[in-house]
Amino acid sequence: MVTKRIHAALLGFALMALACVAHAQYTTDWLANTYGTLAAHVGNGARSMWVAPEGVIYTSSLWDENEGGVAIYQNGQNIGSIGTHADFQGSAITGNATSIFTALQYNRSFGSGSVGRYNRATKALELRIPVSVWTGIPHADVITGLATAGTLLYVSDFYGNRVRVYTTDGVWQQDIAVSGPGALALDAAGNLWVARKSAGVISQFSAGGASLNTIQMPAASRPSALYFDASTGRLMVGDEGPDMNIKIYNVAGAPTLAGTFGIQGGYLDTTTGIKGQVGDKRFTRVAGIGRDAAGNLYVLNNPWGGGWDMGRNGPTDLHAYDSAGNLQWKLQALNFEAVA
Repeated sequence: MVTKRIHAALLGFALMALACVAHAQYTTDWLANTYGTLAAHVGNGARSMWVAPEGVIYTSSLWDENEGGVAIYQNGQNIGSIGTHADFQGSAITGNATSIFTALQYNRSFGSGSVGRYNRATKALELRIPVSVWTGIPHADVITGLATAGTLLYVSDFYGNRVRVYTTDGVWQQDIAVSGPGALALDAAGNLWVARKSAGVISQFSAGGASLNTIQMPAASRPSALYFDASTGRLMVGDEGPDMNIKIYNVAGAPTLAGTFGIQGGYLDTTTGIKGQVGDKRFTRVAGIGRDAAGNLYVLNNPWGGGWDMGRNGPTDLHAYDSAGNLQWKLQALNFEAVA
């Protein structure tokens, strides 16, 4: 009888516990992505970015498990993608009113070192432009920079130590010798700026390829992204070195440092937060910079990088700021398989 009473008491407690659980108040959140649906999700591993004047953002990834490797965003929302999940290297992207140009991934048919031109309206591959003789490297970044203006397309052939110039229809025009070229930007005069990341140098060339000015950044700086801001006439440089910020140069005449954007030290700074803390302007590896016609600024971070697999799987961290530098929204995604 005593045993039956104990069992009955335990059953009563269990039923009360279940009742409490049933009436518990809770909220849900989504881990690893800004959005929790396949249709709206933020693509993983965005490694380069181009911003159209109307505020449409294109990012390129070496791999996106769910959709095309070039993701398209506007106003903080996913509005589609281009290609398949494994078409692109992710290392460089640019565009114009009608087309997107992006580095293609290694392919058994044509190797690596090519650029694809995609139609922005139809999203179809219209043209493949062979750029480098380095075609046998499956996972290395052969194409490390892209820029376009008017009818010309500029391409950094990293292993070829040159910037190659084509028409946007793929007709070769000239080569400019540059050691280890990376990110590219064109200023209002048509001059070309080339980041040499490992050297901490940004070199300027005329439209004809003549060497002009040189920006020698601090010894530890690593220029990883370039954007010429036509509204101010200044060159914005993403610094992947210890400063982890954006440096802004006045390039009218001899280049001079005019200011910075972002917390010096980025997410490792201890004066504005805890070391490792993310937040507004606490950047990691700045992989892309762009503005739209309304003056909004977009900054793409790819926090890990490194080897090819980390380059594929590094998180996406895209920040949008208004013209006054106030954070408007963020889009973020962790790697789909290997980041806890």
